[in-house]
Amino acid sequence: MKRIFALVCILSVCAFQALAGVAPPSVKVPGTAPDQWPGGDFTAGAPYLAPVYRASGRVSLSVDALGTTAASGTIQVSKPAGARVRAAFLASASFGGFVIPNGGVTLNSNKVLWSQNAACTCIFGLRSFLADVTGIVAPIVDAAPAGLVNLTVGEAKSGSIDGSVLAVVFDDPSLARDRTVLILFGTSASAWSIPPGPPTPIISSTSRSASPTASRPAGAPGR
Repeated sequence: MKRIFALVCILSVCAFQALAGVAPPSVKVPGTAPDQWPGGDFTAGAPYLAPVYRASGRVSLSVDALGTTAASGTIQVSKPAGARVRAAFLASASFGGFVIPNGGVTLNSNKVLWSQNAACTCIFGLRSFLADVTGIVAPIVDAAPAGLVNLTVGEAKSGSIDGSVLAVVFDDPSLARDRTVLILFGTSASAWSIPPGPPTPIISSTSRSASPTASRPAGAPGR
């Protein structure tokens, strides 16, 4: 049975959040750091939501979430026609102060190795963990036809792991204009941190099932 608390834990308190926006051709997109922020093995995340990845161009985003009390469950990727995976990230959340070890979560039977973790000073002892899973996701999704692609998330200690979110960034030639994808990770118990620069309109991100969807301001184009 899905647990609503899983999404609250992952997305509202100690979270990773993915945003997709239109990048006006004449305006520099927010952030000037490299596409991938360096993070070594299991380094502490920022005490606020901070950028960990940025991509611009003909890029689209698929986001899905899974919360389950079972030892494993299905998480989906929505693949556009003709698209190829540029990057993929998995974030998982725990409670009770439980530190999910490397390999404590698997993706299609592959051990997930965390690059960052973040904890909040709040009730329930919530913690979040982030991993770059491009090497696992790309071979599977690139070889699959367009549409929904099922992947299996395994949890070694499901009773202490509250759920996971998978974000996949695609090089998507079907798009008519450039877009920007910005992925943030950390804890929102303090404050948001977004790179300096002009604001970028937020539009709907590709989502299925219980996945989060970014809000779209009036007049902003959809996908």
